Parts: sequence; structure tokens; C-alpha cells
Amino acid sequence: MDTTEFVVSEKRRAVWNTEIEIFEAFRAICDRHGLTYFADSGTLLGAVRHKGFIPWDDDIDISMMRDDYEKFLKYAAEELPKEYFLQIPSTEEDYFYGHAKIRKNGTTAIRQIQYPERYTHHQGVFVDIFPIDNVPDGKVARAFHKFVALKMMQFIYYAKYYYRLNRHSLKTKIKHRISCILLPSNKAIRRAYRRYEKWIRRYNKKQTSTIGCISMYYNLSNFLWPREWFIEKTELPFENITMAAPAEYDRILTYEYGDYMTPVQAPTEHGEVYFDLEHNYTDYYDGTRSFAEGDLKL
Repeated sequence: MDTTEFVVSEKRRAVWNTEIEIFEAFRAICDRHGLTYFADSGTLLGAVRHKGFIPWDDDIDISMMRDDYEKFLKYAAEELPKEYFLQIPSTEEDYFYGHAKIRKNGTTAIRQIQYPERYTHHQGVFVDIFPIDNVPDGKVARAFHKFVALKMMQFIYYAKYYYRLNRHSLKTKIKHRISCILLPSNKAIRRAYRRYEKWIRRYNKKQTSTIGCISMYYNLSNFLWPREWFIEKTELPFENITMAAPAEYDRILTYEYGDYMTPVQAPTEHGEVYFDLEHNYTDYYDGTRSFAEGDLKL
């Protein structure tokens, strides 16, 4: 479509405002303890190209070096205002992703593909926070590290996040069945996840020249970067606030997107989402409320 004709609805802007509110609660903790964060992915692109959200985007992505990320998790557990929830595998039995989310209580942000599965984890409006880990520099070591990491996470995902209503290939069905045999319960999945996190952090005590968001994007080579690109940071305007970003953002965005200043509308990583800023996500699972036609549109 002609991206110049994209109209930002009032609902989308309200979702953005809620996400900025969550981000500011996150940033307050970082500022209080001297922790460094960076605008990441589509949020970084939006800050540079639009001075805010990409018009068709619906979330905020932040990244942090693993040391600062772990410190943030520790501080947030005690200091995050009560209207927000820190979502990591240790705070929720049903959540097994390699990054943290800060959710706003009393709201709804349910992925359309996940709604029929009735997952019990918190599904309020959120901000994503990704850890950045060291990546081995040698080709053989990196290939092995990546292969093992992806296989470990694949077993977890096929056991836990296999969308039963999708039309799966026979190969995918077999992978799901094997994963369920190997990881038959949340307890087994949790043990597997701890092993996965230990493997992902394997090189963090070494000074490698390459880093990346490998807990989420190890399968994408353009989310592995030279460490030197993240040494300095700068502040960029973002809607009505500012946001920290790597000073080498031009090199990063060119590496990730190519001609990043030419807008191309693309779907978000998490697909379409049911948003409701006034009601808790649990209302949609216990039958109190139901989604109407058009609720996916922002």
C-alpha cells in the first residue's frame, strides 16, 4: 500500500500512549541505578525515521546488555509500580520466552493466534526488553552455539507454543509430538529453559567482538552486531519524550533493513493483537467479555 496514506487511529494512539507510560516506568528504574538501555528494532527505526512510532507499529522494543538486563530484573522486582507486572519465566509458570516484558495490569493485548489456546500468562499491554549476549567470533564455534541454542528453544516452543488450530505439516506435527514426550509438563519445560539460558550466556565472560539478541533472534544474522556499535549512546526524540539509542544507529539500521529511510509497511513480529485498554485480559477468557468484529484493527 502507499504508506503515505496510512492513517493513525485514535485507538492506536491510545495504545502508544499506554506503552510510553510503561516505558517511562522502565526508564525511571534504569536512571535511578545507572543502567544503559537502547531503542531496538522497529522502535529504533521509528525514532530515526518518524521521531516516534512507525505509523503501523504497535509496540516498543528495548535492548540491554545482559549485565544491565539482569540488574534491571532485580531492581524491577522491588521498584516497579504496582500497576505494572514484570513478566519473565521466574514470575509466571506459563511464560517461556527469552526476554522480559513489562505488562500493564487491567489491560488486554492478546495475540489473535494465541487466543484460542487460552494461555494463562499475563496478557496486558506491554513493552519488550531483550538481553544482548556475547556471540562466539569463530565460525565453527558460532555455528555450534547457534545450532544447539535453536534446537533447545525449538523443543520448548513445540511443547508449549504449538498452536493447535493451525494447519500444520506432518513434519511439524511430529516435532510437536516428540517435544511433548521429552517435555511433558511445565516443570520439565522449566528445567529445559534453565539449561537454554545457561547455554545462551555461555560466552558472556569472554570479550567477543560480536554481540546480539540471540535469545530471540539467533536465527537472524542481521541481529548480530559488532560490539563497537554499542559503545556510545545518544538521545533521540520519540513522540513526546526522548529515548536512548546506539550512537551508531545509522550503521545498525542499514545493516538490519538496508534503505531504512524508505517506508515499507510490514506486519509486526507478533501478528495481530486484540487490544483493550479498559478491561483485564482475564475477562476475555472467563466469558465476561468477548471480542467483536473489528477489534483487531487499530
